[in-house]
Amino acid sequence: LPATLFLSARWIEANAATAADLAAEPLFEIANHGAMHRPCSVSGRRAFGIPGSASSDAARTEIVTASERIAALTGHEPRFYRPGTGYYDGVCLSLVHELGLVPLGYSVAADVGGHASAEAVRQAVGQASDGAIVLGHMNHPESDIAEGMVGAIADLRHRGVALVRRRTARPPCNFAAVWLPAGPRSKSPRVSPQATMVPALFVATPASSSMASPPKVTSQR
Repeated sequence: LPATLFLSARWIEANAATAADLAAEPLFEIANHGAMHRPCSVSGRRAFGIPGSASSDAARTEIVTASERIAALTGHEPRFYRPGTGYYDGVCLSLVHELGLVPLGYSVAADVGGHASAEAVRQAVGQASDGAIVLGHMNHPESDIAEGMVGAIADLRHRGVALVRRRTARPPCNFAAVWLPAGPRSKSPRVSPQATMVPALFVATPASSSMASPPKVTSQR
């Protein structure tokens, strides 16, 4: 399956061999998840208990450091950015654009940060409509997320849904990718469960669509 994988610089360093394998896979695109998985803030604001960057300079370093690390890994700068926890403040969001990155979000949380049961994942993803942005995590190989995602993807395909990467979707669809989280029942690469989350997104679009018209996308709040 084509996929866009959001990796932090810290995660890449902790999983160097796996990161290299992922970057070498033609179906995968590596995107920016920050250097240390911090919320995108210029005031230190916390999200889900994780402190954000404390200043504009710190936020810039969080983003640029990860872009540089990904460029060293893949040979090119990443296009997309999603901060740790998905939080942006207004100043930081402007900074993301200034740095030439596309900020991403989601409309359906698939796995509660990587801790949901297989059935919960399948139910959550099953509610995805055309253009829905579904967020999942791949860094919990001990979980049943992979089992739930496999079932959910089968359900979506039964409904005539195609899964696409951002680069194959037309604007204004800024969210497009799918990744099967690694797990005991998955053939996808196993990764070490680190504190840093590794999210991936996919967009559900009609399988018969040529993408000549952009899919409906749930607004990011």
